[in-house]
Amino acid sequence: MEYHRKGKKRAGPSTEAQREPSPAHSDAHTPRDDSTSGHQYAQLGGGAQTPLRQTPPVDQQSILLTTLQTLTSLVQSMVSNQRSNASPSRDTTAPLKEKASAVSFQQFMAMQPPIFSGGCSHDKAKQWIEEVERIFVLLKMPEEDKVNYGTYLLKGDAMDWWKSTLEIRYAGQPSISWKQFRDSFLNTYYPVHARDKNMQEFLDLQQNQMSLEEYITRYRHLEAYCPHFYTTDGARAGKFVRGLREGLRTKVLTSRPRDLDEAVTMARCIEEDWARTQKDHQKKASQHSQGGRTQDHFAGRTRPYERRDDRTFRRNQPTRSEATQGSVATPTSQRCPTCS
Repeated sequence: MEYHRKGKKRAGPSTEAQREPSPAHSDAHTPRDDSTSGHQYAQLGGGAQTPLRQTPPVDQQSILLTTLQTLTSLVQSMVSNQRSNASPSRDTTAPLKEKASAVSFQQFMAMQPPIFSGGCSHDKAKQWIEEVERIFVLLKMPEEDKVNYGTYLLKGDAMDWWKSTLEIRYAGQPSISWKQFRDSFLNTYYPVHARDKNMQEFLDLQQNQMSLEEYITRYRHLEAYCPHFYTTDGARAGKFVRGLREGLRTKVLTSRPRDLDEAVTMARCIEEDWARTQKDHQKKASQHSQGGRTQDHFAGRTRPYERRDDRTFRRNQPTRSEATQGSVATPTSQRCPTCS
């Protein structure tokens, strides 16, 4: 742009340039987008342009997804580490539990288990298997050792029976459970007809001529053969009381026992009270009879302060019955010392 000396603008073609914005003013404030290169430029003082670094758009969804994936991988790694640390401890404790549950043959024989040799006694067979099972429970015997330890106690006829049972009934079977052995044993040595007999005996049980303790023992023994008959406390107590003798039964029924143990206790208390009362009566009767005999016994004896001659004279005097009948005593040659 040209100026005159007086400061006025020179008219002419420069008016076109004035209408267009000056690059210095436009580029100095706003960046210009160059369509050919795709870069942004900034106007520096002096008119030079420098390209600015382009910032990519921010995607928040991708950032959240990446964060979640990172946290998931961390959690999975922590869980795997915990599992790897816990697995050796379980492996080390498992053998200890197995070793603790094992029972040696010496421990079993130290309990002095009974020997069974067979025979026809059904009660002995039942008692034998029940006692062996109590030892198993006490020692916490493993299931796989019960048959081996239990059959070792069979001798004589019982051992012969077990050998034939293995060859015939369990031939080719790799292992036999204790339940299988128990069922076979009871079917042989405690058959069904023997169980029915004991059940019927229990149902018909009465005290009669038995003592109370004998009746209690017999009741408990037979009750084990039919536990499904009387299952409640009241039913068991009622069955026991109905079998008592009449007088004792009435006394116990008056007390209304709630279970078997209470009925047994009441019956014992009443029986002891009766025995104590009877003993007191017998003692009083004995003292009374002993007192009468003592008086009769000492009536014929002389008193210690009487003289001997006087005693002889008194013995020779007639009795009152002889005097009333008019009988006269035979005189004796001895005379009274006082009369002479």
